Amino acid sequence: MADISVKRGQGISQAIASKLGLNKEQLKGIKLETWQSVMTEISNIQEKRNKTPEDDNIFTGGNDVSTINKKENWKSNFIVQEGTFSIDDESWEKIENMLTGKTPEPKKEQPVEENKNPVKDEPPVEEPPKETPAPKTEPELQDIPNGAKIKRRDIANVGEEGSKETVARVKENGVKKYYQVETDPETHEEKLGQRLVADTRGIFRKNQYYSVDSSIPDGARADLKTVDGKKDSVTVKFKDENDKTHIYATTLTDDGTLTLGDELIKIAGSKKYYTQSKVNAHLQETFGTSTLPENVTVQLIESRGDVEYIYKKDGKRVDESDVKSMLTQKPEGSATPPTVTNPKPEEAKDSPLLQQK
Repeated sequence: MADISVKRGQGISQAIASKLGLNKEQLKGIKLETWQSVMTEISNIQEKRNKTPEDDNIFTGGNDVSTINKKENWKSNFIVQEGTFSIDDESWEKIENMLTGKTPEPKKEQPVEENKNPVKDEPPVEEPPKETPAPKTEPELQDIPNGAKIKRRDIANVGEEGSKETVARVKENGVKKYYQVETDPETHEEKLGQRLVADTRGIFRKNQYYSVDSSIPDGARADLKTVDGKKDSVTVKFKDENDKTHIYATTLTDDGTLTLGDELIKIAGSKKYYTQSKVNAHLQETFGTSTLPENVTVQLIESRGDVEYIYKKDGKRVDESDVKSMLTQKPEGSATPPTVTNPKPEEAKDSPLLQQK
């Protein structure tokens, strides 16, 4: 049996953490879902004890594991008294494995008898190496500063319906930053946790937020746009140090956060975008390279549902054949990366597609 000592003022989670000797940094890395699994195991132990009158209760009050991070429920949920309670070794091993990440030791298998008549001349079958998933990076919890605005907002998992969570808006050096409010598993205090980016599109979507990693700059705003033909792709918009606006695609990582993807190129005459990768692929297919001659730019326009690539040299339109000719005449290594600009409405009129009736 494992004896857990509850000191005055401690909750059941703090007593278990003390028994395991977990420090503050280790506690920060334990997700709420893990604590919910631990408390579910505690509830299962209590249910078994309820069937045996001579066994003592571990806790009193409610056992709603979905609200263990809600401060208002701490006085009515999983209440333990000062003293000591015991948990059977098998259940304690499960709890220890959950909180420390230990893998249970495999049971010893019976030795397999050697085959006295092995099949000859058969090469051994090699198993492919197993991929190890990348560990989830847990955000470092920070104290909530004075003046932060706390609200209940939707935090979306891409492609799924958002869930109501507590969001903090913090203003630093004139930049609005957003964080999900999380509960410190050690102190049970509310802290700034996962970084968020806000979707500011109108009254119906302004309360939507997405979890993001450090690649997305502070002050970025989210939007849903058509990117490479895919509708409702999550994009981010921000300004660089030169006050120039950029719009980027995002990619969903294995741990459910968004990371910065390709920069986006506006298709004039539409609300659609292409990624730089898609444009480079077109240039590669057309010219055998994604690097255009010096002072040559490519622009995208849409007409009657089609996307046309327009090339200009020193501001004047040139044909595709002219670009090919310049590429063959240029010495190797003298080309510069393509510059993609969005044409003004009057520039787009040069397109033969727009002149069709």
